[in-house]
Amino acid sequence: MRTPKKRGTNEVILNVRKLASLRPAVGEQRTEYWDVGLRGFGVRVAASGRKTFTVRYLVHGKRYRKDLGLYGVTTGYAEAERVISEARHDRDPFISSALLKKADISTFQGLSERYLEDPAPVGRAEH
Repeated sequence: MRTPKKRGTNEVILNVRKLASLRPAVGEQRTEYWDVGLRGFGVRVAASGRKTFTVRYLVHGKRYRKDLGLYGVTTGYAEAERVISEARHDRDPFISSALLKKADISTFQGLSERYLEDPAPVGRAEH
């Protein structure tokens, strides 16, 4: 027996066919739909027809949300799996990528310095 839906939630199986048919709820400018297979992965559908993949996750007890990209431009699912997996291990899934963008990784020294500054890896020996 299925658990009754909580008020305000829209849980669906997010596949290509379903994504193509999604529309905002009647009278709404935007509606969010959440995948039943990958908890935390969803799509926000605007009245304009724009569909944006999004992910919700928890790191160290704090809730986060991040948009992953537009439907038709990105698949979203693989990135959502990565984000949710990192969050399950209490690692912020976006801190490493932000550091790499700023890092001087053109030299081994620059890469090493950034690695030692990055708080994301767990179990790193203290120096």
